[in-house]
Amino acid sequence: MFIYFTVAPYYITKYIVKLKQDGKKLFFFLWDFVIFVFNVQLRKVKLSYDEEVEYHDKKITFK
Repeated sequence: MFIYFTVAPYYITKYIVKLKQDGKKLFFFLWDFVIFVFNVQLRKVKLSYDEEVEYHDKKITFK
Protein backbone atom coordinates (compact mmCIF):
# COMPACT_ATOMS: atom_id res chain seq x y z
CA MET A 1 0.00 0.00 0.00
CA PHE A 2 2.85 2.37 0.79
CA ILE A 3 4.07 2.25 -2.82
CA TYR A 4 0.67 3.15 -4.27
CA PHE A 5 0.25 6.29 -2.20
CA THR A 6 3.80 7.67 -2.09
CA VAL A 7 6.29 6.24 -4.56
CA ALA A 8 4.05 5.81 -7.62
CA PRO A 9 2.52 9.32 -7.47
CA TYR A 10 5.99 10.81 -6.98
CA TYR A 11 7.37 9.23 -10.15
CA ILE A 12 4.23 9.89 -12.18
CA THR A 13 4.31 13.56 -11.17
CA LYS A 14 8.01 13.77 -11.93
CA TYR A 15 7.38 12.38 -15.44
CA ILE A 16 4.43 14.73 -16.12
CA VAL A 17 6.41 17.81 -15.06
CA LYS A 18 9.21 16.90 -17.49
CA LEU A 19 6.73 16.48 -20.35
CA LYS A 20 6.78 19.36 -22.83
CA GLN A 21 3.96 20.27 -25.20
CA ASP A 22 4.82 22.56 -28.12
CA GLY A 23 8.18 23.27 -26.47
CA LYS A 24 6.52 24.53 -23.28
CA LYS A 25 6.46 22.97 -19.86
CA LEU A 26 3.19 21.31 -18.96
CA PHE A 27 2.00 24.01 -16.54
CA PHE A 28 2.41 26.78 -19.12
CA PHE A 29 0.78 24.65 -21.83
CA LEU A 30 -2.26 23.98 -19.62
CA TRP A 31 -2.47 27.67 -18.64
CA ASP A 32 -2.43 28.78 -22.30
CA PHE A 33 -5.02 26.12 -23.15
CA VAL A 34 -7.37 27.31 -20.38
CA ILE A 35 -7.00 30.93 -21.54
CA PHE A 36 -7.74 29.83 -25.13
CA VAL A 37 -10.85 27.88 -24.12
CA PHE A 38 -12.31 30.75 -22.09
CA ASN A 39 -11.41 33.56 -24.51
CA VAL A 40 -12.07 31.92 -27.87
CA GLN A 41 -14.14 28.76 -27.66
CA LEU A 42 -16.64 29.72 -24.96
CA ARG A 43 -17.20 33.20 -26.39
CA LYS A 44 -17.57 31.73 -29.91
CA VAL A 45 -15.25 34.35 -31.36
CA LYS A 46 -14.60 34.33 -35.08
CA LEU A 47 -10.96 34.96 -35.95
CA SER A 48 -9.32 36.04 -39.18
CA TYR A 49 -5.53 36.36 -39.34
CA ASP A 50 -5.36 36.17 -35.52
CA GLU A 51 -7.69 39.14 -35.10
CA GLU A 52 -11.28 39.12 -33.91
CA VAL A 53 -13.85 39.67 -36.66
CA GLU A 54 -16.43 42.30 -35.72
CA TYR A 55 -19.79 42.99 -37.33
CA HIS A 56 -20.25 39.40 -38.38
CA ASP A 57 -23.88 39.18 -37.29
CA LYS A 58 -25.58 40.08 -40.61
CA LYS A 59 -25.77 37.87 -43.64
CA ILE A 60 -24.28 39.56 -46.72
CA THR A 61 -26.01 39.12 -50.07
CA PHE A 62 -24.73 40.31 -53.42
CA LYS A 63 -26.94 41.46 -56.30
